[in-house]
Amino acid sequence: MEEVVDLALKKPVLEFCNHPEQLTAEGDELEYDATKGGYLGIHHPAFITVDMEKEVKVKQISMKLYDSAETLNKTKVPEKQAGNYSSRYAFRLLCSTDMESWKVLYDTTKAIEPYGDKAAGNRKPYRKGCQWAVFDEPVRMRYFRIHALHNPANSGFHVVRLRLYNKEYDKMKLGEKMTLQTGNETEIKDALPLSARLLNLSQRLDVATPDTIKKGNDREYLSLKNQIVERSIEVHTVDGKVDQFRRIITPHMVKFLEDHYINERKTNLISWTVTLSLIFIKSVFEVFEIHNTFATNAFLWTVGVAALMVTLFNSWPWFRYALEKLIPKVKNTEETVQKPDENVLVNNVRAIDSEGNSFEAGNESPEGNSLGALFSDEIGRYDISTGFHAVTNPGWIEVSLKKPEEISYLRFLLWDNCGSEKKQPSNRRYVYRLLISESDDPANRSWEAAYDNHISPSNGWQEFYFEDRTRKITAIKLQFFHTLSLSTNPTTQIVSIQAFKNPTENFFESGSPNTPASYAPPVSGIVRSRVILGPLQEQMGFIVESEITDKIKDYLTRISSSSNLEDRDILHIESFKDDIEKNKESGLNKQLNLLYKSILSPVNRYNNKLELSALWVSTISNIMLSLDILPLSNYITLISMLLLIITIGGLGLYLDSKRGDRAGAVSR
Repeated sequence: MEEVVDLALKKPVLEFCNHPEQLTAEGDELEYDATKGGYLGIHHPAFITVDMEKEVKVKQISMKLYDSAETLNKTKVPEKQAGNYSSRYAFRLLCSTDMESWKVLYDTTKAIEPYGDKAAGNRKPYRKGCQWAVFDEPVRMRYFRIHALHNPANSGFHVVRLRLYNKEYDKMKLGEKMTLQTGNETEIKDALPLSARLLNLSQRLDVATPDTIKKGNDREYLSLKNQIVERSIEVHTVDGKVDQFRRIITPHMVKFLEDHYINERKTNLISWTVTLSLIFIKSVFEVFEIHNTFATNAFLWTVGVAALMVTLFNSWPWFRYALEKLIPKVKNTEETVQKPDENVLVNNVRAIDSEGNSFEAGNESPEGNSLGALFSDEIGRYDISTGFHAVTNPGWIEVSLKKPEEISYLRFLLWDNCGSEKKQPSNRRYVYRLLISESDDPANRSWEAAYDNHISPSNGWQEFYFEDRTRKITAIKLQFFHTLSLSTNPTTQIVSIQAFKNPTENFFESGSPNTPASYAPPVSGIVRSRVILGPLQEQMGFIVESEITDKIKDYLTRISSSSNLEDRDILHIESFKDDIEKNKESGLNKQLNLLYKSILSPVNRYNNKLELSALWVSTISNIMLSLDILPLSNYITLISMLLLIITIGGLGLYLDSKRGDRAGAVSR
C-alpha cells in the first residue's frame, strides 16, 4: 500500500515574503503568534508559489490560514486592536508544470459551497482556519500557487501551513472543504511589475544558496542580495508611473531639442544669407554691366561658383529629406477623410460579474443592474453616487464577445470624480489585474495576464495597446482586489469599458510606417495609465538583467564547484541557473522600454514636425539656384534676390521668436 507523502514538505517558496520557510515546515500542530511568527506573511495582492523541484502527482490539498480564534494561535490581542486581528482571506489556487501556463483550481470569488464566514455577514466567501480539497484524479504539477487576493482587516495575507499529499489523507481533512473548479481554465504569464520580479529574484537567490554559505554571512552573497533589493527600490519609482514621468520630463526634453534644432537652422540661414548676398552682388554687376575687365569677370566667376557650391552644400540634406517626405504623398494623391474606429464592444457582449449581475447586448437590463451601461460609446455624467457600476472587492467582471473581434487597444475608466460639472480629482485608487483571452471555448478558457497594477494603484482612464499584433480577442476579464481611499470603501467603481481595432494617435510617431488608416477616438478625460504591451516593449536589452543576473550566474557557478554541497543544494542551483537562461529572451527589465518609448515618442513626433521646416529651406535654396542659372532678366533676378533675403531674414526672426514657446504643448 502506497504511503501518504507530503510532497510540499520543506520545499522552497519562490516569492519575497516574511518567513517563507514556515509554509512548508514540518509539524501541523505548531503554535503560531502574530508577533513571534510561525506563519508566512505577504502583502496582498500577491502570489505565493511553492516549487516541488520535480513534477509530482497531487491528490489532496490541505492548508491552514491564520485564524485569530484557533487554539494554536497564542497571540495576546489588546482589546483596542482586536479588529486588526480578525483576518479573513480571499484567494485562488493554481498549479503549473512550467511556471508559464497555470491551471486555475479554486477561486473564493467563484466558490459554489456555502460561505465560510457566515458570521461576518459578507457576500464574499472569505475563509480562515483549515481548508482542504481532493482531486477526482491526481493532478500533475511542479509548482503550486496561492494567489492572495484580499484580507479586509489589513494589508497582510497569512498562511500557517500548506500540505500537498500524493493520496487522500482523512486525518488532514480539517475545517472547510473547497469544491474545486471543473473545466480547464488556465492563465498564461503573471504580468508582475519589474520591481516585484526583482524582489522575487532575491528570494530565488536565497533558495539557491546553501545554508552553510548563508549562515557564514558570505560577503558576496549578502552584497548580491542587497544589490537586488536596492535596484528593486529604484525600479519601483518607474513601475506603473511612466505616464507621470513622461508628463514631467517630456516638456523639458522637447524644449532642449527645439532650442538645439532652431540654433542649427539659424546657422543654416546665415549660410544661405551669405549665398544670397554673393548672388545679389553678381546680379548688381550684371545689371550695371561692370564686367568688362578680366578681373571683374574672374570675380564674377568666383562668386558664381562659390554661391553654387554653398547652395548645393546646404540644400542637399534638406532636398533629400524633402524627397523622402514628398514622394509618398505624391503616390497617395487621393486623400480620404479618416473615420474614427468604432468601439467593438457596443452591441457585441455578454458580461457577468462577481455580484451575480449579467448583461447581454440586445436584451434589456433589469432595474438596478448597471453592468450594461459600461459598454456604450456615450459616457454620461458620473458623480459620487451615480453613473458607474460597483463591484465589491475582491471581485471581477468577465466580458465575452458574441462575435470575436480584432483588437489592439483597450481602455476603461475607473471612477475619478471628474464626470460632473465640479471636477475635483479623487484620491481614491484601485488595484486591478487585466486578462484577455483568444479561446473560443468558454468552459475551457485560456487567459493571458496582460497587466497588474498593484505596485501603482490608479483611477481615471487606463489605456492598453498591444503593439506586437492585433489580437482576435474573445473575452476580457478585470479582477479587482481592493480600493485605497481615505474613507472605508469596499468596492471598485468602473464607468466604461471600450475596445478598438486601432489605438489613439498618441501611440504613433509622426510618419511611422506602421501608422494605421484610422484611429480610435481620443480620450475625453484624465489618462492615469498608458501601457504599451508586446515585443517592442521588450526590446530594451538587459539594463537590469545583464547587470544582476550575470552576477548571479557567476556566483552560482562558483559555489556549485564546492565539493561539500548536498544533492538538494545542487538541484536548487542548477534549477535557478536554468530559469535565468530560459527567461533571458524576455528579460526582466525590458519593461523599462515602456518608459523609453513613452517619453521619446511625443518628443520625436514634435521634432518631426519641426523638421518639416526643412521643406521650406530646401525649396528656397533650390529657387535661388534656379534663378541664378536660368536666363532670366537681370532685373528680375535682382528683385528676386532682394525678396528672398527678406524672406530668409524673416524666417530667422520667426524661429528665434518661437524658441521653446510650444514645448509645454506636447507634454501629452
